[in-house]
Amino acid sequence: MPALQDAKLRHAYHYLKLLNQANELYLQGNKAAIKGLSLFDDEWSNIQAGQAWAASLVTENNFAAGLCSDYPNLGRNCLILRQHPREQIQWITIALQATSYLQRKSTTGIHLGNLGISYLYLGEYEQAVRSLTHRIDIAREVGDTRGEHRALGNLGVAYKNLGNLTQAIDCFEQSLSIARKHGNHQSQAQAIGNIANIYKLQGNYKTAISYYQQVLDIFQETGDQYNECNTLNNLALTYLALPDQNMAKKALQAAFELASALNISKAKGQILNNMGLIDLREGRFQESHKKYVQALEIARETGNRRDEGNALNNLGNLSLQRDEIDQALDFYNQALHVAKEIGDRYGEANALGNIGNTYLAKEEYQKVVGYYTQDFQIRLDLGDLRGQKIALNAISQAYYSLGKKSMASHYQQQAEKTEEVLMQSQSISF
Repeated sequence: MPALQDAKLRHAYHYLKLLNQANELYLQGNKAAIKGLSLFDDEWSNIQAGQAWAASLVTENNFAAGLCSDYPNLGRNCLILRQHPREQIQWITIALQATSYLQRKSTTGIHLGNLGISYLYLGEYEQAVRSLTHRIDIAREVGDTRGEHRALGNLGVAYKNLGNLTQAIDCFEQSLSIARKHGNHQSQAQAIGNIANIYKLQGNYKTAISYYQQVLDIFQETGDQYNECNTLNNLALTYLALPDQNMAKKALQAAFELASALNISKAKGQILNNMGLIDLREGRFQESHKKYVQALEIARETGNRRDEGNALNNLGNLSLQRDEIDQALDFYNQALHVAKEIGDRYGEANALGNIGNTYLAKEEYQKVVGYYTQDFQIRLDLGDLRGQKIALNAISQAYYSLGKKSMASHYQQQAEKTEEVLMQSQSISF
């Protein structure tokens, strides 16, 4: 038995080294990154077997415990692109058992940060907040400023998705301050990108674009193709909101080429969602439907609930455009269910507004008021002025159609005041 055990651990160590080799190639960027991912894909089943053998001895053998701790870390960049987040959580949970057994506090902090990212990906934001807050505490205790910077950025993302923009901005500003102090351009780019996301959410699109462009330049200089791809997709979304279809198309095409070269399923799904929106706006309904269905399939395969909700909302928009009212309501209600399950306040507001819009098409104006009032309340909590204005205008229109002109006038005046505040806010920077 000991001989078999030793053989299995040697196998586990060999494939850990191979995993690390693939990860190091990926980190070199450009063509080396593609080579690294190809090596990872070829050896993935052996890597999984090696980790499983080490995990079976996690609290019985120091060497096995060390392997269990190293597997999620030494292959982190490849794993985040290829491994399902549920399996990531399984590996990291075993790694936390290992670091507890080995009494390695600093490494425990690293694993907690990665655990938070996996929960973020799944849309389990409260779990992410708990893991990342614990990560920050340990980072500060052991003086790991780089780890603190990363965890603050991810904690800010969790708070943003929960609708707590004040805490999100605080985290992003702390993260940027640390990055600037240490002169790390890559870290600064990540923090600036997170702040750009807030500008985009608040409807300050031109400022968001200028921030994204700064970030894009840094990622292109450093050969970080994964973050370059994500930034291009965010840039495209912002151009779509302006709307500037031509610039959006260019950014999406560049993003899709990168996602395809790296074979990043998550990014492909997000890009397809946005490409589908362009097809919808330009009247190519069949192409739009095809892309939205692909995006939905990818989101469900990869466990990305937030992207699943976005795809369902988009399929609802397409159905509504085709006058398939009942189908649209079905998609929107599915999207609403997903958003409520994962605590995605923006997704919930979008679905409620879309349902309200569908009842507007059905001329059921009292229901329009009901759904858009819920939408407005969430937008108010989130500080989303543009969303508030849209909801108030819809409520005003519904009351006008119901013959309640004084109520319609009241909500119209509120919408105009919100528009004034929105215009003022677009000149304010963090």
